[in-house]
Amino acid sequence: MNPKQHPTAPPDVSRRRFLMQVGTSGAALLAAPLVPAGDSQATTPSATVAEGPLLPDPQALGKIEYVNLTPPAFKDPQYIGEYYDAVVPATLDLAERARLVIHGMTSMTNPHLDYEMYFIVNHMSTPPSMEMSPSDLDTQGKFIESTALMRVVSGSRENLHVDRVWMEMLLKMQGPDGLLYSPMSGRDWVMYSKMERGSGSPAISENPTKQFCLLGFGTARSLAALSIFAQLDPAGPWKKSAHDLAHAYRRLLINKGGNESYLFSPWMYPGRPISEPQNNPVVQYSYVAAYQAWIAQYLAMYDRAFHDPACRQLAQHIMNYNILDREIIEPSGRFRPEVGRGHGREDEAYAHFHTVATNIIACLYVHMQTGDKDLLDRAVKAYEYGKAKSESLVGFFPEFTAGTDQYTGSRTSETCEVADMVVAALMLARLGNDHCWDDADRWIRNQLAENQLTQIDWLTDGHLDYSHAHTPPDYFQSKRRTTDHVAERSLGGFAGWPAANDWVSSEDWYGDRNPTVLRTIQNCCTASGARAIFAAWRDMLSYDSGMLKVNLLFNRASRWVDINSYIPYTGKVELKIKQPFELKIRIPEWVRPSDVKCTIDGKPLSPGYEGRWVEIGKVASGQTVALTFPISERTEKRTVEKYDYTFVLRGNDVVQVDPPGKYCPYYQRGHYRAETPLYAKVTRFISHHDLSWW
Repeated sequence: MNPKQHPTAPPDVSRRRFLMQVGTSGAALLAAPLVPAGDSQATTPSATVAEGPLLPDPQALGKIEYVNLTPPAFKDPQYIGEYYDAVVPATLDLAERARLVIHGMTSMTNPHLDYEMYFIVNHMSTPPSMEMSPSDLDTQGKFIESTALMRVVSGSRENLHVDRVWMEMLLKMQGPDGLLYSPMSGRDWVMYSKMERGSGSPAISENPTKQFCLLGFGTARSLAALSIFAQLDPAGPWKKSAHDLAHAYRRLLINKGGNESYLFSPWMYPGRPISEPQNNPVVQYSYVAAYQAWIAQYLAMYDRAFHDPACRQLAQHIMNYNILDREIIEPSGRFRPEVGRGHGREDEAYAHFHTVATNIIACLYVHMQTGDKDLLDRAVKAYEYGKAKSESLVGFFPEFTAGTDQYTGSRTSETCEVADMVVAALMLARLGNDHCWDDADRWIRNQLAENQLTQIDWLTDGHLDYSHAHTPPDYFQSKRRTTDHVAERSLGGFAGWPAANDWVSSEDWYGDRNPTVLRTIQNCCTASGARAIFAAWRDMLSYDSGMLKVNLLFNRASRWVDINSYIPYTGKVELKIKQPFELKIRIPEWVRPSDVKCTIDGKPLSPGYEGRWVEIGKVASGQTVALTFPISERTEKRTVEKYDYTFVLRGNDVVQVDPPGKYCPYYQRGHYRAETPLYAKVTRFISHHDLSWW
């Protein structure tokens, strides 16, 4: 198949300006102009989106009846740390991105339903809308975990009352068996009308109770949330709650061959007999079996936090089944395809990238806890296979990979798989695979960063083409939808189905041009994007026994050093030292060691080198270390999912893509090309909490 050519883009594509925060909350996070340090900044007023019916947040359809009517008491969430103002280069700042995603995660929720998240957001309906769906509560645990992580990164206190409700909701959802049950009363959208093959969720007629637990997804992710709360509030009920949930899984698994285990079912209701059903989706469909990786990953994380060998062993048994028996990842590293899982014909075989990438991460976590080299080997091979099936230059990972060389029609790169590969790259780098630092750097700076919604003026500036995003006549008659300030509330969220050059997917990615509402966010992607932000922020630095390593060159505050990165305006990074230690700095793949110049307090230093590591040596509190090196533009022509693109890069940052996107264009980064740094005033935060086990 020859590469396709894109339709002509609108003449003005400069409207998606780079976000620069001047505050911490709400719609005030609309973009402000980039300015030189010291100049005042004018804020942009809230936009008015396309006119249409105003639908308020849906009300509950009756009383919400939780399984636990007497949850234990607990303290309000506290995120303790040091705050201070700073003027920093206006380059990618993960703490500021975390602050923004907190706004999105706590605002894309329904206050009438205990702040249940809206899983589906459609910016291309007129007006933009959000809707309740069965995936809301299945995914809620991801939001709770990721919001806590983002508060540790940024110190944001925006909408903390939402966290309080979520925390109480977790306790009210926990049954006597330790599992978390979603109450069906008051919500007629909790379960599907028929079995959902993608998750193994049953038809509503199969559940004789008012409570329902999907065992993977948000239930497993809630284990991390409970573990985080246990660290924030050691005297609270959280450690016991986490223990009860972790050990609940032990009763739900069928043992096979001594060291392999799989779920008796992907779902549970209170009191359901535990015996393998005749048709177990976990056994029948590799797509469903792979969701066991969520459970294994978070059991391994729980063991890292609380040293529980039984959970460690259980995680290993689950991954032995997934990898050695079912071969979700084949011995060669290929993602095992499954018939009917994709956007082509139902008789063709595809692998869902996010599902398999979850297994890569789970293999790595289990290896870190057990030393299992077979799982590590399979993870490394799958990681390289995933890169080969993707565009590694920018971090575009397709939603599906085909069983053969046929084109899946998947022009989108869900944030879920982008985040998975970023996390996997960081974990492999920590395990000694040094080149993976460069993989992570490219993917964070490009597809991950661009997938976050930082601007909504593209909805209101008059350029938006709705010709292939029709809103059906009865679309707003649903009682599950809201149109109340959806654009403003969704700032900070992550794209569900973006293209390589556009936050909104192309209208023909299914292989046709049928007019439809173009879905823009599935909020599993927002939580995954947040998870990758945390992992990148944490792993930028590693400190051990008096040695600090700077692994990635982004802006960062910490107890050891404050980092100001001028990349990609210019090749420069400054480190303001706060404590004495030995210092090593890793230079990215595009920098030649011979071109690096180093100073301490303005005085030249001749450092040592070990591979890509600049060995600065001992530094003292109050000193400033600076590295400078050349940076220039280069052009890379790539074909992504059968479409031609030309990327212009400075270092690893894409600063322009041709053709530009049609709806909300990516890489509108002309300010980086001026080579004169612009600055942002930010509030930096240094958390007193260490979540290194995560």
